[in-house]
Amino acid sequence: MPVESATADILGGARDALSRHAWVEAFDLFTRADRDDQLSGVDLLGLADAAWFTGNSDLSIETKERAFKVFQADGDKVRAAVIAFNLQTQYGYKGQGSISAAWHRRAENLLVDEPQSYAHGYLKVAQASDAAGPATSKALSGSSRRPQRLGRGPTHLTCEPSPSAGVVT
Repeated sequence: MPVESATADILGGARDALSRHAWVEAFDLFTRADRDDQLSGVDLLGLADAAWFTGNSDLSIETKERAFKVFQADGDKVRAAVIAFNLQTQYGYKGQGSISAAWHRRAENLLVDEPQSYAHGYLKVAQASDAAGPATSKALSGSSRRPQRLGRGPTHLTCEPSPSAGVVT
């Protein structure tokens, strides 16, 4: 079996595993395919998701950076920008603000001359988050005890079955 055909079979299995959320299987297969051949941007995102859900967050970020480069090289500015916004968030979670800000700028620059798209929604969310700043984050961190207080006293929330749909409301 030629290498291309073997890699195609592995990628088919990886994509199938990803669609079933069989994260370990998808991770193993995408990793094998990545060793054998250069993955497409979409397959790199699949590997990144599988890496994330198997606890390999650093590899997930590295793989998204590779996917960004592929989409950017292919001229898909919208997809590259969305990945950049995701990387902005991931680096922000890691406390690496300067790297996070750099990914924001990359995404913003990619969208300058692009027609409105879903990526512009990500831009608005990122801008709103930036405008809220660290003071908002600090204020929200103090509200973590609020849900505990809601369950005490006469105004507690209740879960009752809904006879109309059979769901809990």
